Amino acid sequence: FSRKSITTYLPGYAAVEVAYTLALCYVFYYMIMILSQNASRNLHEWQFSAVMLAPISFFDSTQVGQTINRFSQDIAYIDGGLPLALYDFCYQMVRAIGGIIVMIIALPYMAAVVFGVVVVFYFVQWFYLVCIM
Repeated sequence: FSRKSITTYLPGYAAVEVAYTLALCYVFYYMIMILSQNASRNLHEWQFSAVMLAPISFFDSTQVGQTINRFSQDIAYIDGGLPLALYDFCYQMVRAIGGIIVMIIALPYMAAVVFGVVVVFYFVQWFYLVCIM
């Protein structure tokens, strides 16, 4: 067992961190600029077509202000909350996958443990979904 100095591993670690930062910036840009706009447009089109296909009795019983308020509220939720939620999800997913990769590289026998945990999580999720339906 030979002990290598920190200068051996530091450039590799720095390169991984720079690549991680660049990838995270790209993912965040993609979510803010493309995914959230597409989601907002799709929701607005879906809402608009649902309102246009509604029977006349809907317009008699619902005030115009309620309909407009609902449109603006839903779009505000999508425009404000979705990009940050997607960013948080992707950030945590990348961190988890990166941690798993580093753990498996450092201790190869941990691959079996990770596989077992993934299988257990899958069955817990399946059981949960069956129970709530």
